[in-house]
Amino acid sequence: MSEKGFRVEVIVHIKQRAPKVAQQESSRHNEWGDVPRVAPLLALAHKWNALVQHGDVQDYAAIARANGMTKGRVTQICHLGLLAPDIQEALLGSDEIPTTNSERGLRPIAAFTSWTEQREAWRNRRSLTTTPPGGRSLPPRLANPVR
Repeated sequence: MSEKGFRVEVIVHIKQRAPKVAQQESSRHNEWGDVPRVAPLLALAHKWNALVQHGDVQDYAAIARANGMTKGRVTQICHLGLLAPDIQEALLGSDEIPTTNSERGLRPIAAFTSWTEQREAWRNRRSLTTTPPGGRSLPPRLANPVR
């Protein structure tokens, strides 16, 4: 009895990833110059909030499904639209772009429902700790973000 075998040849092309270019945390360069990275997220927040308010979409979960995102991520982005108008203006017109101007760095500030408290937290953002102005503690998810 003879053994019959077969031979399979497979050609595999392995592409090396291009090295990541060092990029400043909160900005990206485009044809208009340096734009704060939070700017397009802020625009999305306003657009999505308007879609829900005008009844064009049922709820934020529908936005999440349509964009392939989680409801939590849509909520994080939409909370940027709740920031005090002067903070939003400062974010968009800032020459200095500290890391607290990233969406993640703004979450503790957006957690305040009062614009007065948001403004105080904005002024003290470099020293923002787990106990914000007014003595209220941040929710645990904001006080100790996973890095």
